[in-house]
Amino acid sequence: MAAHWVVIAAAALTTLAAAAVGAALAVFAGQALPQAVRHELAVAPGNSLAAAGPFGTGDAQSTGAALKSAIGGALPGVPFTFWSGTWSNPLGLVAGALPARPAGVGAGTTPLLEAAALDGISSHAVLVAGAWPAPAGASPGEVPAALPATSAALLHLHVGDVLRLLDRNTSARLTFTITGLYAQQRLSGADAAYWQLDSLPASGSSAASGFITYGPLIVPPAAFSGPLSAATGTWVAEPDMASVSDSELSSTSARITALETAMNNSNALSGMQLNSNLPSLLADIGSDLALARSLLAISGLQLLVLAVAALLAVARLLAAQREGETALLLARGATRWQLTRLTAVEVVPLSLLTALAGGAAGVWLARVLAGSLYGQSPGAGGTGALAGGGISLTAAGTWTDALAATVVMVVVAVAALLYPVLRPAPGAARVRRGRGAAIAGATRAGTDLALIVLAVLAGWQLRRYSAVTTSSTGAPAAIDPVLALAPALALAGGTVLTLRLLPAAARAADRLAAGGRRLTAALAGWQFSRQPLRQGGAALLIVMAVATGTLALAQHQSWTRSTADQAAFTAG
Repeated sequence: MAAHWVVIAAAALTTLAAAAVGAALAVFAGQALPQAVRHELAVAPGNSLAAAGPFGTGDAQSTGAALKSAIGGALPGVPFTFWSGTWSNPLGLVAGALPARPAGVGAGTTPLLEAAALDGISSHAVLVAGAWPAPAGASPGEVPAALPATSAALLHLHVGDVLRLLDRNTSARLTFTITGLYAQQRLSGADAAYWQLDSLPASGSSAASGFITYGPLIVPPAAFSGPLSAATGTWVAEPDMASVSDSELSSTSARITALETAMNNSNALSGMQLNSNLPSLLADIGSDLALARSLLAISGLQLLVLAVAALLAVARLLAAQREGETALLLARGATRWQLTRLTAVEVVPLSLLTALAGGAAGVWLARVLAGSLYGQSPGAGGTGALAGGGISLTAAGTWTDALAATVVMVVVAVAALLYPVLRPAPGAARVRRGRGAAIAGATRAGTDLALIVLAVLAGWQLRRYSAVTTSSTGAPAAIDPVLALAPALALAGGTVLTLRLLPAAARAADRLAAGGRRLTAALAGWQFSRQPLRQGGAALLIVMAVATGTLALAQHQSWTRSTADQAAFTAG
């Protein structure tokens, strides 16, 4: 009787471990991965939308309002910061306007300047000297302006200098007073994209087609209502992508792609050019999400194969130990349904309780795993990381995912432990014992051969094409069934191949031992050849466990090498 409890304890331990790992995988896939997607979207660079072009049929204010509304329609429910800039016509230098010829201007090159009014520049730039321009100039007709320190050095200008320029489109003469010098400030977070508003580089000059442009001359917005003419505009929108869920990657990317077409069809926005890396960013994150889900699916299927094999081995051992009791009950008139009900009364509560305990342990395991991956252990503080690895104990989805994995494990455990009872009568099973039972009915029917063929085909397919399908629209690529099933099929195919070869190997070992002079080896070979599957069950489980561990280590090594290669490529 004690041996029965040892086997039952083995079944409970197997169910507990499988439920814990399965729940951890389910919770990680359902809770941590979506949080990781939001985190990556929030911290990833290049998620801004920048537009530049003429004002179309309206003025700077109406065009900016129309563009802001269009971006809001493409990103419904996503808050975003919006900056706008108004730019003048090209401004040429009047003779004698500068104390010396600008640095770097060669023969045949025409120096130009541009004036601009940029939203919020005082909070995104650092004053090097002087002050920001006031709404009104020091004297009538003069436009106060701040100049980048790099441009001022190239033009030999200082605070307080007066600069006389000519509008090359309207031929209007303009006078600017340099009130201050500034430098671009290094920005991070939501303000990182601000300087896309400036069409001139931080070096202070830009050369193209025989012209070299300096600036910009930062002027008050009111200057464009007076002497300055507004020619073009620049606009930058920085969305808070942390509010975009993993299920909205595809729709968000599609709307942003359609925004450019909508702008071309709009009277107010036609002729404007929109630049954004957001669709490609969404596609990359979607592919990473699909890859992560595929890896979790691979691990889950491997766990399922190993758990089913272990539970079937335990169930066979328990049925063999109770074979005498079962035969006695059948001899006294017990029916198959009565035997099944008696076994179910013992198996169902055991599987349910152990699986529930494993599910609770799996939630904790998922938090530990997610916390280690995102650089923060559960309960630790810090910035830039996900609290608890993105898994909250108070979220309903956490326990729903764990419960789903628990239910699956309960069904698998109950089915595996009831399988020996649901088979044909023990009398028929007893006839098939010994050497004739080396290969089961499913094996004789060729099911194992079909499984081996499927495993070989899956491995062949993996070598012929990329396993993870990328999506140019930002949609998370679906989990490739070949990628997910191939390792599990290889594990199952190797197992049934071993079962095929084990009886022949046992008979060969029996003949080899019988030819020797050692009694112990002969008896061991004879006993093993009589029941090769039962005697080799433990060894088979060990081989499967080692194979699963090897696949997991190979996946981890591949992922680590891929990450290192990508980092080396990005950083140079």
